[in-house]
Amino acid sequence: MHFFPDTTPEQWQDWRWQRANALTSLEELQQRLALPPGSLAGCQEAQQRYPLLVTPYYLSLAESNDCHDPILRQCLPDPAELQDGPGEPDALSEERSSPVPRLVHRYPDRALFITGNCCAVHCRHCMRKRHWGLAMGCPSQAEIKAAAEYLRRQPGLREVLISGGDPLLLPEAVLAEIIAEFSAVENIQILRFGSRLPVTLPQRLDPDFCRLLASGKTAWLATHFNHARELTPEAARAADNLLRAGIPVVNQTVL
Repeated sequence: MHFFPDTTPEQWQDWRWQRANALTSLEELQQRLALPPGSLAGCQEAQQRYPLLVTPYYLSLAESNDCHDPILRQCLPDPAELQDGPGEPDALSEERSSPVPRLVHRYPDRALFITGNCCAVHCRHCMRKRHWGLAMGCPSQAEIKAAAEYLRRQPGLREVLISGGDPLLLPEAVLAEIIAEFSAVENIQILRFGSRLPVTLPQRLDPDFCRLLASGKTAWLATHFNHARELTPEAARAADNLLRAGIPVVNQTVL
C-alpha cells in the first residue's frame, strides 16, 4: 500500500474498490510513483495504442519507482510494443480459426471461448492486446448458445478454455450462464478458466465466487505468476479458496 497511503485496509481488500480506483493515465501513474517529470515521455505513443490499466494492489507489488522494476515492466507502456512481430497483432491467427463468434477452434480436443476484453490489469505481454480498444461487451445469450451448439457438433472436443480478457470479471449471471450452457454439452469434460486475477486482483476470488466457478463440469484455473513478488498472502488466500472449491490451479510463467 506504499503508493496509496490514504487507503483504508477495508478498501484495500475490496475488489470493487480496486477496480474503481485502477490507474488509467500516465499522469496519475507518474504522480503515484513520484517519478521525475518527463520520465514517461517515451511511453505516450504506446499508451495511445495500448492503454494503461493497473489496479492499486498490483502496482503496490513494485518495490520502488524504478521503471525497470519487474512488476512495473509488466504494466508500464513500452515503446517496444509498437514493433509488431510476424503475424501481429493476431499472431496466433485466432480470428481465422473462429467458426462462430467468440469461439476459436484450432486443436482437435479443445476450443477457446473469448468472453471479452475486460481485465484488471493490461499486462504488456498480452497476446490479445489488439482487443483492448474494442467495444466487445459481454457475450450475449445468442453467442453463448451458438458456441454451445458448435461444441455439440464436434464430439472430439472435450475441453473449453474460457478466457478473454479476463472471464472472472464478467457479471456473475453471465458467467453462470456460460458455465451452465457449456456444462450441458455431453462431450465437454473440462472447463478451464484462463485468468490473471489470482495475481492482479486476488480479492475477487472469495469462497462464494469460487463455488460458482465449480458449479458445472470439472473446472481448472490457469493463471500467470511471473515473479516471486506476486506470491502475496492475498494471492495465497485466493488459491486456497479455489482449491477448497475443488478447482486445481496451474500456472504458466510466460516471461
